[in-house]
Formats: sequence, structure tokens, C-alpha cells
Amino acid sequence: MKTNYGQAALRHWIASGVLEEENLLQDAAYLAGYVGECGLKAAIIALGGIGNPKSYVHDLEALSGDVLASAALFSRGYGRYAAIAKPLGSVQWSPEDRYDNDRTDMETMKSNCDRFREAGSSLIFALLLDGLLEDVLC
Repeated sequence: MKTNYGQAALRHWIASGVLEEENLLQDAAYLAGYVGECGLKAAIIALGGIGNPKSYVHDLEALSGDVLASAALFSRGYGRYAAIAKPLGSVQWSPEDRYDNDRTDMETMKSNCDRFREAGSSLIFALLLDGLLEDVLC
């Protein structure tokens, strides 16, 4: 099975939006994190970037840094990818936030969800518009 990060990002973007509408913010933020992660991995691949995206697992800070590096080194004129990716490296998120209702700040969950969804979808749509990601809508 071929990994398609662009399709995965769009799928998670839709699902996280449904969960957010139902005010299930912990779950929405969790899936929205995958929107950001998959968007970053799709950008690294499409920009001819550094390393194997799978090796980063869920490290958004490292992924966003390599999107910045890939955009700077390999893709002249695609600097907007770096600008889109940069905020993802600074989102305060822990997988444990999904399980601990007492320590989870729902306002933070909502903010994280919005930031992940916005940046991840912006990466995917920029790649689509630039013709670098043609098989997302299949």
C-alpha cells in the first residue's frame, strides 16, 4: 500500500472538523494534529526534501524544521511553505491530553485544533495549487 500523506491530511481535516462541531475538542485536536503532521510530510516529499518523513513519527518540531529547510534548499520560490509550516513546531500538545479531562484546558484544545487544521490544510492546498500534489483528490 502506497502512503499518501496528502489524502490522509484531507481525510483527517474533514473528520476533525466534524468532531469539533460536536464539541469533542480533545478528539478533534488529536486528529487535527495528524492534519499538520501529514501536511508537513506531504510537503517534504513534494518539495524533494530531506530524509524519510516516516522516520519523524509525530515530531512536528522536526518536521516543520525540515519543511523550512526543504523549501529553502530545494524549492526556490516556494518560501510560503516555510511560513505555513513554522507555527506547527511551537504548538503545545501532548497525546496524554486526550485522556486526562482534569488537566486538559479546552480553550487550548480548541486553539491547537484550529492551528493544526489551518496550517495542515494550507500546506496541502498550496501543494495542490502549485501542481506538486496531484493525487490527493483521487
